Amino acid sequence: MSEVIQQTDSLSGGDLDHGYGQDIANEMHRNLMIWAREYVGSMDAPVNDILDPVGPETSYTGELDSYRQILRDIPVLGKDEERALFEKIDKAKLATAKVVIDGICFANGMPGMFEPAEKDLSDIADGVAAKKSLAYHNLRLVAWLVSRYQFKTDSILEAGDLLSEGMFGLDNAIDRFDVSTGNAFSTFAVPWVRNGITRAARSVSIIPEHHHVKIKPIKSLLKAGMTHEEIAKELHMTTRSVTSIIDFISTPKSLDVPISNGSSDKVLGDMIADSNSEDPYNIIEQQISIMGLFDELNERQSRVLRLRYGIGSPEGPMTLEEIAKLEGCSGPRIRQIEKSALEKLRLIVERKGLTQEEHLVSS
Repeated sequence: MSEVIQQTDSLSGGDLDHGYGQDIANEMHRNLMIWAREYVGSMDAPVNDILDPVGPETSYTGELDSYRQILRDIPVLGKDEERALFEKIDKAKLATAKVVIDGICFANGMPGMFEPAEKDLSDIADGVAAKKSLAYHNLRLVAWLVSRYQFKTDSILEAGDLLSEGMFGLDNAIDRFDVSTGNAFSTFAVPWVRNGITRAARSVSIIPEHHHVKIKPIKSLLKAGMTHEEIAKELHMTTRSVTSIIDFISTPKSLDVPISNGSSDKVLGDMIADSNSEDPYNIIEQQISIMGLFDELNERQSRVLRLRYGIGSPEGPMTLEEIAKLEGCSGPRIRQIEKSALEKLRLIVERKGLTQEEHLVSS
């Protein structure tokens, strides 16, 4: 609980009132962080089933051939099934926005705007499960695009690396797909998946071609605990070259690391290029961005909220006084802007919720 309190204090900029309000804020953020961890790990299990079908002792060779039967066994979703899953994700986005906004209010000693109920948390859990299901059922699409890419090019990246990058592209497509358009998700997802695959391949070009053969030996020596200087000496390379290659290979690409296992010290850092992605503020930023909430605030309101809660900022949340100095006004004025922005967010979310309900009824 002490860790949760620290995180809640951090969100509030360190000026959170103690007492009943803090208890509520702690509970809200505890629920949010539980969901956040589930969210970022939601694709782990089904992807592991594909990448490691024989057992944990079996190393992945990078060939897709041995996985074709498993991929064939993944059923294709019907249009109605797919639609139902996306509607669950839409509900989860709305419920998450409610939890986030109320958490921000409670953390600042203000009354909640929505008082999220157990149903909201249930909707979030259903959305996580729906996203996992969509990712799993579209694995064949990703594998097909990977096989086409490998056939057309001579990439040094293994199929496992390309597959996991393609899955990140699929994840982005799921977040951005609008089921109300009536379009097929697979058609929408293809460019997102392809972009993930080609971006990974392009990143290899930063390494001189004659150093490509050094990647695997460097990985092995790193695992053995050798320093950059020791590796350079062992492989007859310059330390600078070794460092540049290590910078590349340390950019996470693999989805076969069990991020849900608390005993692993690699957790999210081995999966997502953003080393801060496990931070709940990044999850908040992603969800608010997906909902399009900040787009409807004016420039100053958006800037104040982002600074106040550290959204998209590596420095983290700022106090009212710090923001006031940047904005050239008083602390009370910043508080006023913050409150008006939160109220506007509440109205936006309520409107989106009404629109969503009307859409569900009409469908």
